[in-house]
Amino acid sequence: TVPKPAAVHIDQQPPKKPPAPTKSQVPQVDDFRTTYHPSSGRPTKYDAFENYGTRPSNPLPFDDKPWLPFHSEIEFVFAKIMLDCAISNKNVDALINVVRALLESGGPFEVKDHKDLENLWTSAAGLHGLAPFEPSEVKVLYQNRPRIHMLWSRPLMSWIVNALEDTFLASVINWDAIRTDKFDGKDWIPFITELWTARHMWKFQSHIPKDGKPIAITLYADKTRLSSFGGHQGYPIMANINNFPDTIRNGHGLGSTQVVGWLPI
Repeated sequence: TVPKPAAVHIDQQPPKKPPAPTKSQVPQVDDFRTTYHPSSGRPTKYDAFENYGTRPSNPLPFDDKPWLPFHSEIEFVFAKIMLDCAISNKNVDALINVVRALLESGGPFEVKDHKDLENLWTSAAGLHGLAPFEPSEVKVLYQNRPRIHMLWSRPLMSWIVNALEDTFLASVINWDAIRTDKFDGKDWIPFITELWTARHMWKFQSHIPKDGKPIAITLYADKTRLSSFGGHQGYPIMANINNFPDTIRNGHGLGSTQVVGWLPI
């Protein structure tokens, strides 16, 4: 018996031979042949070596508004910068509002670059008596190995003294611990309104000289605000003076919560 030929998978079928070239298409040395798939319906193409790969020089039409659908090129540049910065939608909205306010008001905007902006911030800090940030090394033990981290901070005492020397702040500061109670018809029930009405402030003042006054400071790292500093990222270290009313320390300006350090990550 004659064995039947093995079935040939469609992917294994040999390609059909291209049609023989016509008399004018007799191949020459270094000629190229391009065979298109049968489904394309396109004939086999032969090219001489010097013509293969060349295309007609049809220049692309000039697009005089490549920034569409943005309204202008500068608007596209602005959007591109916002995208590169990867800032939050809230900050994008805030920046757009600032730009629109400048355009509508025609107000001055003389900041030229990041150095100009840094100088303005430094001047603003000096105007409010804030000392500049200074670097210091912090050594910590991690997995039995000492690690060194750079901590940027400003001296707390200069900020406190500057705040206490302000005429207005000196008039609203509370120098002494107090107790507040509410009578319920039978007993006096203590309650806390401000930080100087808490037990710890009372206890602390009881342990210092009678002519001394307690100054309570709250320090914390705000991990909801990741910021950049000198090409690095970190969390700002915040401080406030608890002797000021909450409307002052939780507000804006002198006497409010200030950035006193920067914790790199």
